[in-house]
Amino acid sequence: MTGRRSSLDSPTPSDGSLSAARNGGSNATGDRDPDRRARDLGRYETILESLEPVDLGAIAEECWRSVETADATVRAEATATVRADRSRLKQVLENLLRNAVSHGGADVTVTVGDLDGGFYVADAGPGLPEDERGEVFEAGHTTDPDGTGFGLAIVERVGEAHGWAVRITDGPDGGARSEFTGVGIE
Repeated sequence: MTGRRSSLDSPTPSDGSLSAARNGGSNATGDRDPDRRARDLGRYETILESLEPVDLGAIAEECWRSVETADATVRAEATATVRADRSRLKQVLENLLRNAVSHGGADVTVTVGDLDGGFYVADAGPGLPEDERGEVFEAGHTTDPDGTGFGLAIVERVGEAHGWAVRITDGPDGGARSEFTGVGIE
């Protein structure tokens, strides 16, 4: 599939999100340049350029190498090949991996694994209270003083653009687990 387009709700200056993103923190890709962040966050649409087979375990390891991890570790247990826009899937995984390290601590373990019809990213951090799980996908929501709150909003929107259902639940080690279902598995 080529050129699939999905509308995104862009953060508006009236809610302070865009202003906050311009003035501090880093965007979901780790970029601290305020002009670049403003351009990135000002986009109204996500475009899936092309869907292709992507080895989930291999791309998880590739993404892990681009994240500042201190003593954290990743277990890329996924064996599935998913049908996805490779660059957008990288964006999703990098955002989730950064989030796990940021909130789970310098020595957190993050696992990327298979689900029936999907995949998950789970960490062994402190987890996320059930009553806060809906809020984390809202643009601008953050508990990190250096964050912008756009990482998980992007994760959800890119997932939805692929036609995937995205949810956060408890991980087996007590941390947070982001699950993606409805994923095309090759």
